[in-house]
Amino acid sequence: ERRGATVEVTMTDGSKVRGELLAVKVDALLIYDRDSGQGRSIDLQQVNHVTLLRKLKFLTGIAIGLGVGLVVGANPEKNVHIDNYWLRTCYTFAVIGGLLNGAVTINAEKIITLAGVSPQTWQKKLEWLEHYAREQDSEKPAALY
Repeated sequence: ERRGATVEVTMTDGSKVRGELLAVKVDALLIYDRDSGQGRSIDLQQVNHVTLLRKLKFLTGIAIGLGVGLVVGANPEKNVHIDNYWLRTCYTFAVIGGLLNGAVTINAEKIITLAGVSPQTWQKKLEWLEHYAREQDSEKPAALY
């Protein structure tokens, strides 16, 4: 089952709500807080900004790089024993894989500001945010087209 992205919603009064983005509705965000087991409907007029939280995958990149390094370094056709060449190859691929994956995920947060933007910009930001929701809503606000 598809899961929505983890978001942190900062309200205009400064309070924050954190949880899974279930849906972006015409006038609200539906957020599910896994810790409390409760869902909330947040009025979009009260939202200052939404922070899309992403998990860093740096360690995953290192693991993948190390796996590739093991495959390349342990090529049976070359009849290479465990020596400095094999270890250097493994370490090199591990570091390259980790750095490349880390560079891709270096910006782990994306902040979407909704307060004080034009209606057209507001609508575009909500459509972009909707891609990260568990469910997509077919209703669109007619006043913003």
